[in-house]
Amino acid sequence: MKKEIGKQGSTRANKILLRYYKATHYATYHAYRKGLTRATRLIELAILILMISTIISIIPATRGLADYLLSLSGLIGVIYFLVYYRINAKGRYLRKDSKKAMRMIATDGFVPKSWNIYDGVYSYEGLESIEIAFVQDHSYLKDIWRILKDNRPTLPPAKRDLEALREYILRLQQLELQDELGIQINYIGYGTLDGKLVKQLKEAHFKLEEIDDDFITKPGRLDYGAATGTIKNAFRNYPKDFKAYIISFDFHTYLKLQDEKKHQDKLRARRRTRLNNLASSEAK
Repeated sequence: MKKEIGKQGSTRANKILLRYYKATHYATYHAYRKGLTRATRLIELAILILMISTIISIIPATRGLADYLLSLSGLIGVIYFLVYYRINAKGRYLRKDSKKAMRMIATDGFVPKSWNIYDGVYSYEGLESIEIAFVQDHSYLKDIWRILKDNRPTLPPAKRDLEALREYILRLQQLELQDELGIQINYIGYGTLDGKLVKQLKEAHFKLEEIDDDFITKPGRLDYGAATGTIKNAFRNYPKDFKAYIISFDFHTYLKLQDEKKHQDKLRARRRTRLNNLASSEAK
């Protein structure tokens, strides 16, 4: 009897802890971005009501309504900032975990700047996923500061960043784990890409498989503008062709590329040897 009571108490405690965790943390990057998108609609509504209030305030007969709409707009604005603060507070641990994971997977101490990894939402029986985000999330002020300061853009990804992504994807494809029931779990990587990024990844020999639009995680406009280094890309040039893709890499293609790299390295070494020998003979 005491054991049963103990089990029930433990189960209730675990449920309470789980609820607390869900209330204070985001489990996935997708959920975090969805929360920000919903918050953005609030501020858009506040701005719309403010514009209507400004327009009808010109007419004397509707000034009372204009004052009411102005107050409503202000209230929605306050609600937005409270919601925005809560979302970012919940997302703080998510971003912190992502930075820690990026340091853990770093090859030779190199941490890519153009992509980050998070727990994914694309999962089925025997399959789990990692979401690869190509735009980092920052506050509005930091994004504006990065654009004005003319920081080096992180998009399109640098060659070394793509090489690091290739290495990570290959390791992820080879990863096989078992859950508590003994079922084998395989992992895939997926991400939200625009047309330019799709072209770049294909040119770098990545294999892309489009998946359902439900898995699209669009970056924030200012985040995208800061990542590409121009404010225009946050508004007028913000992509409209975002799609979700499984990102993979063929191991045989990898071996072929490695062989080509070794061959090129040998050719460069021979050229350097010839130049050194020529310089030595001329010095004599």
